[in-house]
Amino acid sequence: MKFTWQHFTIIIVALVLVGGIGWFVMEDSGGDGPKKLWFYDLNTGELFAGDVAELPPIAAPSGDLKGASGQAAGVLASVIRLEGETDKKVAFLQAYTKEAKEMIQNSRQNQGGAPADYEKIMAGTMVALPPKTPGDKINWVAMSSPDGYKITMAMETIAGGKPYSADLP
Repeated sequence: MKFTWQHFTIIIVALVLVGGIGWFVMEDSGGDGPKKLWFYDLNTGELFAGDVAELPPIAAPSGDLKGASGQAAGVLASVIRLEGETDKKVAFLQAYTKEAKEMIQNSRQNQGGAPADYEKIMAGTMVALPPKTPGDKINWVAMSSPDGYKITMAMETIAGGKPYSADLP
């Protein structure tokens, strides 16, 4: 059997679904998981700590996204630290479309009700590489797409074969 991009997409979707379900369960159970995650301010390029339950985009310390009044400038940042180094590196950014964010919020509020449409949530989970300089145009793509897969694997490229770990606030 030939391994194709469709197989990669199915694997990524399955992993994100399992992670999403775990996120919902951990939030309700008061688990011992992280309480804060790194978020990235699109206006300044700075990291800031935000609550693990926040769904990006969220309010950023710099205010609304420049040039887009009323649009939040804080997005989730996947941050890594290479073994033996002190600097944090932003591997990729993540945000939700308005529709996906609403679905997740409704799912959290209506536990025991109809299940969330995970396929639509996945289609609305967007990822991008961080811009070279704050304010540069960002090319958001669906995490479940082949380009999204490449972006989520950016940490492997950044690490260059060195061991790394996720960095939390």
